[in-house]
Amino acid sequence: MDINYQIGLESILTDMILGMRAMNIEISEYIDDDTDILISDINNSNIPAENTFIWTSMPTSLEFEQLRRRMNIVKADKFEKMHGIKLRYEAR
Repeated sequence: MDINYQIGLESILTDMILGMRAMNIEISEYIDDDTDILISDINNSNIPAENTFIWTSMPTSLEFEQLRRRMNIVKADKFEKMHGIKLRYEAR
């Protein structure tokens, strides 16, 4: 999470995200090779666009739902890759 000059917003978002206990989330101020999703008020990294959420103010419920859905996808992808088990199947 990289929210500049808005400590209150960063604190609220941190609490909201950490409240999603089933996600097994680690929040960091640093962007590195282990970063799966970026939440920031500016786009200044090489994180794929689908994993980048640019929020300059409090997100709407739709924006937060989009984050939650993306986190579910990233979590499932990592599980499938780690265990070689397919959790989701594409529609035919």
